[in-house]
Amino acid sequence: MGGGGMGGGGMGASMGGVAAAAQNPASVRDFELLGDMLLKQGKPQEAIKAFQRALNLNPSAKHSATLYRKIAQGDLMVPDDAAAKKALEMAEESLKQAGDMTKTGTSGGGGGNAGGAGKAISPPSLPSKLIISAPKRLLDQVGAGKIPYADFRRQATIDYFGFSDKSTN
Repeated sequence: MGGGGMGGGGMGASMGGVAAAAQNPASVRDFELLGDMLLKQGKPQEAIKAFQRALNLNPSAKHSATLYRKIAQGDLMVPDDAAAKKALEMAEESLKQAGDMTKTGTSGGGGGNAGGAGKAISPPSLPSKLIISAPKRLLDQVGAGKIPYADFRRQATIDYFGFSDKSTN
């Protein structure tokens, strides 16, 4: 995970004004957003530190899994395959914990609903996917204003994949 226990160390002087704003964040979400921004800026090591600081605030198991996946993304940018693999394993473990919590029922109640215990919560479905493909020549023509949008739309290929929870074979 790119450096063991990162604890609550500083973010470094290379971030300029961002470091001052990140000294006293209000929540896990603040560190997560900071990490996202740093990843987009191409600063994966600093982003990993921000995600690890978010994890130090003990988020839910599901949110921890998301943070570990983002750490893995940063590790892949560094190229540190071993650290990325470890982060993905931690994400999987956090998701299992979140699943165990929902199956055991964390709500206060306790009633012996044996019939309801057999119903498993369905896993999350895959997100939909939209792919728009166009040759570079066509993109250059649109960019230069040589062809109208309607012509571009006719020549571009649009593929939409919507994944449902139940497979239809």
